[in-house]
Order: sequence, then structure tokens, then C-alpha cells
Amino acid sequence: MLEGVLQRAAATLRAASGTEMLVELQFGTLTFRGRVEEAQQALERGFRFRPVDGPASVAPGLLALRELDSGKGTLVSRAALEALAGLAGKELGVDARFESALLRWHLGERAEAAQLAIEPPTRPEWGPLAAELSGWLDGERAKSDGEARARVERARLSLSKVRTAAAGGAVDVRSQVEWIDELLTRHLELEFVAAEAEWLRARRAELRAQAELDDEAILRRAYGPSELELGPTGAVRMRWVLDASYSGSFQRGEWLPDGAGWIAPRSATRDAVADERTWPTLFLQPPLRLGDALELCVDFEQPAQSGQPRLFSVSIAGVHVVLLGAANQGQKGRWKIGSGNPDAYAQLLADVLERGKGNEFEALQKGQRYTLRIELKQGRGDVSVFLDERLLGRDTPVRPDPSSYGDKALVLRSLEPVRLRSLELRGRIR
Repeated sequence: MLEGVLQRAAATLRAASGTEMLVELQFGTLTFRGRVEEAQQALERGFRFRPVDGPASVAPGLLALRELDSGKGTLVSRAALEALAGLAGKELGVDARFESALLRWHLGERAEAAQLAIEPPTRPEWGPLAAELSGWLDGERAKSDGEARARVERARLSLSKVRTAAAGGAVDVRSQVEWIDELLTRHLELEFVAAEAEWLRARRAELRAQAELDDEAILRRAYGPSELELGPTGAVRMRWVLDASYSGSFQRGEWLPDGAGWIAPRSATRDAVADERTWPTLFLQPPLRLGDALELCVDFEQPAQSGQPRLFSVSIAGVHVVLLGAANQGQKGRWKIGSGNPDAYAQLLADVLERGKGNEFEALQKGQRYTLRIELKQGRGDVSVFLDERLLGRDTPVRPDPSSYGDKALVLRSLEPVRLRSLELRGRIR
């Protein structure tokens, strides 16, 4: 049945391919109009999209409706697939709503699937599957309702603690500021928090004044950067020089300083790469706003004595970027973007190491120094990756769960010893 959805999407692309017809596709949270090219075999070989109302970099090269046998191509978003297959819009028929809900469920977007109210489809052969899907959706709605109630309770508890502390409770200033930061950044859409927003902001300013916790002091204490710059509108730039003299919040894990940077004492196993506890790690915390745009630059070196580069990965705020070395000298490397918890990262590793997935690029070479730049936009739903200022590509992964551990950390990993020289992180604090 889902094959029929893909076939309809492919037919739309074929009809538009090479013509002046404009097609709308969604990337992240933004929708762009453009022309379709090379789509005569869209299901098997993918297609290309040239936007007319946005930069060319919006569409990351080859696009695909499903995983291609070649392992190349970036999957279009679920919203784009629905639009191409005629499943977008508010006035969907009974069958279209059922297909859309099934598609979302199949893609793992269960909360989005549960937003659709489905009825028995008009096609009798779909009846048994529709009944089964209806049960799954009911279970997901019950789960979502429970999570929403728990979130409301957490917000009420935090607000109560802030109020109690303001009335004279013996609570340290730092904890109070963190509670208020969480209320204003993660729970402001709740009506009872929004009603207290003005008081919460005033209380936070008062607390910072009391303890001289200005933005710079908070950031230096939380992140321990070698360099820190604050802009007048809340922009922040932090840089870490990872030499032998560095002492701060960035944790080395098992890596050692060698005078020029941090380097692992030995090669790592596949299982060790999947374990995030032994790697250079920086915990991300308020006042840095993870929901706003973030930019990370990693200056690293592939030492000649470490051998041919095999795998280097960076995880930031729940988004993972993996660079895979070439299997043989002279071949291409592959890169891939993913998101989610440690299980999702392990799945990403399996995709690139075992299933041959990912996009090709000029592989890393031993004895060379590189700068990897990662840009996160649209609440981390729009990711761009650059190597030495050359765009590798863009992707629109599922936005990370804000409650997960990985959402609050920056972790760097590699199979062979890689030397980290410095990192720079740009973002906003208000």
C-alpha cells in the first residue's frame, strides 16, 4: 500500500521533470518552490530539485523518495513525500487520511500519525490494517497524553520551587537561575508559565545581580572556554584551545594532551565508539539556547602514524555527523547525518559501517589537518556540513528529543587516534 504512495509521488516528479512546472517541497520547516530535474526514474535513481525562491544550497544534491540501492541521496521529508503523493492539505478524504497516518507511522513519526483521526477506509481490503493502525494510534495518543501531563507537572514543580525560594527558601542562586531558565526556554507555551513570564524574567535578573552572575560569568563557569565573546543581542562565541595547558569544563575522557592537542592513546573498537562515556565531552546547558541556530567548528588532524582514516564523528545537541574513510586508497569516503539517542547513534553507525549508506566525498587523508563545520538551524531540524569550507551537503533529520541525554552534550569520537586541536561554538543566550 505504501508502495502506491511512493508511485504517486514518483509520477508527480516525472510529470514535472525537465519542464517549467513548479513543485513545492518542504526542507526542515520551510517550503520552497522549484523545478524538478532527472526524475524519470525517481524511485530507483532519485531526482534533483532547483529552487526558484531560495538558495541553491536548500536542496542537498541528489534527493530520494526512499533508500536507493546505491546508498546515495538524501531522503525527502515526510511532508514533501505527502505533498508529492497528494496527501497534503486540511480537507483530506477518508482514504488519504488513512494513507497519511500509515506513512507517518511507518516512518517512525508516531506522534504526528496520532494527530490524524482515521475512519474505516472505502477500500474493503484496507479494513484489517486500518483497524490495527487505529489501535496503535490510540495507544500513542494515550502515551502522548501521559507525557504531556508529566511535563506539566514538572513545570508546576519548578515554578513552585522558584516561588518558594523567592519567599525565603534556602536555595542557592545558581539552582534558582537554572529553574527559571528551564521554565522560560522549555515551558513558556504552557499558559500558567506564560502568565508568570514577566515576574520570572525580573526574578532572574535580580538573582544574577545578587550573585554577580552576569552572562559572561555563567558561561565561563559552565563551559570553561579558552576564549569568550558576547554580542549585544545575545550572540555568543566560545573557543576551546585543547593544548596541555587547558583546564576547564571540556572533559578529555580517555584522550591525552600531547602538546599540540588531545589525542586518543590507542585505536578504538566499534563497540567503544557506540559508548559515549569515554570520549571528549562538553555538556550543553543554559544559558545557551539549543533551540536557536548553532554553529560548531572542529579543528582536527589525522596523524600519519594513526594510519588511514576510518571514522570520525561529532555529536552535538542530539545531532550526529559521521565521516567514514575510504575502504581503499583512492576511493571516496562517505558521510551521513542522523539524530536521536544512543540507540539512534548505534543505528547510524550500522548504516555507514555495515550497510554502505551515506553520501560520497573526497575521503580524509592521513597526515592532513581539517576543519569540520556543522550548522544547525530550524530547531536542529536543518543541518549543513562543511569540510574546509566546502559544503558536503544538507539534511533534515528528525528533531532530537529535548529530554534525551545526547541533547545536552557535545561528543567527539573516532576509530583511529585523531588529534583535536580546537573547537569553536557559536549560538545565542537570549
